[in-house]
Amino acid sequence: MRAQPIPGRSLLLALVAALGGCDNLDVGRAPADEGAPVIEAIWVLDPERPTMIDLLRQGPPAACSDRDPCPSSGLARLPSRCAPTLDGSGVPLPGGVGTCDDPTAASNPMSGGGWASVRVVLSRLLDPATVEAVDLDGGAGAPTFTFLHPGALRLLAVSGPPGDGVEVAAVAAWDPGGAATASDPYSDPPGPALTLTPREGLALGQEYAVVIDPTPFADRDGGRITATRLGPIDPAGYRFRVEDARLPGTLPVIGADSPPLSPNQSSPSWPTHRSSRRSSAPP
Repeated sequence: MRAQPIPGRSLLLALVAALGGCDNLDVGRAPADEGAPVIEAIWVLDPERPTMIDLLRQGPPAACSDRDPCPSSGLARLPSRCAPTLDGSGVPLPGGVGTCDDPTAASNPMSGGGWASVRVVLSRLLDPATVEAVDLDGGAGAPTFTFLHPGALRLLAVSGPPGDGVEVAAVAAWDPGGAATASDPYSDPPGPALTLTPREGLALGQEYAVVIDPTPFADRDGGRITATRLGPIDPAGYRFRVEDARLPGTLPVIGADSPPLSPNQSSPSWPTHRSSRRSSAPP
């Protein structure tokens, strides 16, 4: 007997195909605004020595070997190296098998007793009117830029659960220059970036958190910052720690070779593309 076609078979197959997409968690989710600014990196840098970490470089270290070298850190002064894995006798495994020692990973401690600057690097420029006010000083001198929302970028000294900490006195500012990737961030810092410069050095053994409230800021098209390159912004902040101790004689000395101070700073900061401008923090 010749087989008869099953009524509605085409409809059934279409329904099964549609249901198969239910495993996709993005189905029905509103697409992200690809034109909105995104936080590309949260750099913490010590201008007195080559110590720099990105608080978005999280997760376990990548595996590496002779055939699969470590990806570049993108920083000439801080190359990523393959740390060999040792067997029970302390001998490196064959083939150069190991894990990548990324000097810019968020898990690395910052140098203690030194100064630090935070740079929240964005994927695009912000509308200056949402970031700062400009005083042209009557045309008689250099303009003064006042950061409008100092509470939107904070540094907390933490010792307990997320969100618990003491705010560190710091100066927030906007640097519209730079690029998202810089081969030498000490002389050419990445940007554009929201910056934060503590007024005092980092304490030994202390843990800190960079807390970001992006709601006041927007680009010229009205796009708002809602995410980092990893996903939604963590309202509890992004933590890093400072090493417990330093060898005697290695603490930074503030002298003629130290980065220049702006009128509202009491600590040096790394280079800025607007180093010639004057800053003024709101009272």
